[in-house]
Parts: sequence; C-alpha cells; structure tokens
Amino acid sequence: MAIIAMVSACSPAVNGIITGGNSVSIQRSHEKTEKAIEEYVATITKLKDAGDPRGKFLWAQANDFNWIKGSTHDPGILIPIYQDAASGGSIDARILLAIREIRLTSYKLKSEAQDREVLVSRIKNGLDDLEKNTEGRCWYQKPSIVPGYGGICLGGVSAAGWVWPALRDSADFPGKNEIVEYWRMKDVSCQKSESFRSVNARC
Repeated sequence: MAIIAMVSACSPAVNGIITGGNSVSIQRSHEKTEKAIEEYVATITKLKDAGDPRGKFLWAQANDFNWIKGSTHDPGILIPIYQDAASGGSIDARILLAIREIRLTSYKLKSEAQDREVLVSRIKNGLDDLEKNTEGRCWYQKPSIVPGYGGICLGGVSAAGWVWPALRDSADFPGKNEIVEYWRMKDVSCQKSESFRSVNARC
C-alpha cells in the first residue's frame, strides 16, 4: 500500500466543503483536482519507469480515465502493459485482465452464434483465473477523486461485481444460473469483507 502513502503525501489538503453556489470555490476546487491528478500521474509514472508492477498497472489504468496527457485507449498498447504488470506480480493487473476476458467473451457469446463451446470454455477458464487471483483479496485498486477536497484516493472495486452481471446478460450456457448466483454472492461477500470496507473507508 506504499503508493497510497505516496499519493496522499503529494495530494494538496483543502479546508472546508465547496458549495455549488460559489463559482470562485468551484474554480479553486477544479484547480486543486487538476493539480492532484498531475501529481498522482507524476508519482505513478516514476514507479512505472522504475519497473514497479503496481506503477505499470496504475499508469495503464490512468489512461482509461484520461488522466494522462495524450491518453490512449488502444488495447494493443495498454493490454501488454497490464500483462507486464501481471507477470511482475501485480495482483490488480491479474484481476483486471481476468475480468476483461470474462466480460469480452460473455459479450461475444451473446452476439455470435458460432464457436459457442470455445467461448464458454474461455469464460470458465477466465473464471478459474479470477477465482485463483482473488483468493487473498476480492477487490482491485481504483483511484478516485475525493469530492470537494481535490485529492486522489486509492479505493477498491469488487472483482465479482463486474462478473456476474456480464454473465447474467450473456447467452445461456450449461450451468449459467448457478455460476451467476455463485459470483453474485461472492460480490456480496466481498463488499461486506473487512479488507474491502477498510480500503474504501479512506475514500
């Protein structure tokens, strides 16, 4: 969790809550938020450039949020970075890659009539991968802007929370209902867990 301390140290402190009717306060809040994002990006870029797997994960993720100047959403660029972070030991990257595989394959299963057995097999392999990588932690890190304070906070997102709706909305396949319910309950359990509640209490 060292990155959280580093980000917290970089983020400016703001006293008071910004009210919607005060345009000056709103402008100041916007400027502080932009500054916090700039400092956050600088921090994770240094980590990425130093070869830190967590820095690589957070840097690729920041692209998805358009927080980096000239951000790219090209999977051909970002996926290899996530994969590099995962191979380096980033559990967050491993979780996010498994989620991506499950969601994309679930969508293909819904829209494509051919190769159903192959797609179902890919979904189940993705679920096995996600199960393995969430044994110790059921969530992955996600930065967010703290409303009114212009700071960046690293909270957690339930991995199962992305999975069961994607499976629910996909085409039918053997055991689908049981699998959807299994991951729905894992989502409920994750959100009630001490580690999930603790990491999000900071945000």
